[in-house]
Amino acid sequence: MPVVVGGASSQTPGLRTFSSLKDEVARYVMGPDDTEVLAVAGMGINNALRRMNLRTWYWMLDYTDITLTASTADYNLPANFKAARNLWLLDSASAAAGQIGYLDPKTFDLTYSVQGGTTGSPCAYTVYSFLDTFQLSFNIPCSTAFIASYPTARLRFHARTPVLVNNTDTAALPSEAELYVLWYAKFETAMQFDPEKSRTAKSESEQVWQMLVRDDNEHHFHDWS
Repeated sequence: MPVVVGGASSQTPGLRTFSSLKDEVARYVMGPDDTEVLAVAGMGINNALRRMNLRTWYWMLDYTDITLTASTADYNLPANFKAARNLWLLDSASAAAGQIGYLDPKTFDLTYSVQGGTTGSPCAYTVYSFLDTFQLSFNIPCSTAFIASYPTARLRFHARTPVLVNNTDTAALPSEAELYVLWYAKFETAMQFDPEKSRTAKSESEQVWQMLVRDDNEHHFHDWS
């Protein structure tokens, strides 16, 4: 099962609930008690989250453990999968005992021919159009001997941020990223209810987005020797 990312209890400052975010967005256009404004605010918040999913952020690194099966080359991906990072092989004690390299689908197909009923030790994997297959594919089905040594594969991957549904939901984001979500939602809401305020909200959302991208880029170089 994937590890859950985010949550108000796992970081400081904590995250606000969907209800609190909608209230702040609605107040921007002086409509915190208007059900229609709150509904539009909620859509704007979720549209902001969808826009954030256009990028692979460092904070959305996740993992899932895959139980390997004999004569099987294709394995289902988690529902929140966006992009693969790396794949570790785990031994019977769940200790990392090796890696399998990733190849893009075109290179994968050019490098490895169809293996038919042959099984063996995979040495490469790819992810084809996950919206079609939603699977990870090895270059060869796993043999019984391979699984005896490596019963589990641990896929580290970039996850997508889920949209919010219930009023008590919190976003799978760092709390500072809420600034972008709020300002973008204010922009969309103001476009409908107070157009004069939309320009300010759009400008703020763009500035925060740039700061988040800069922070994301810098994070990848932290603690490197």
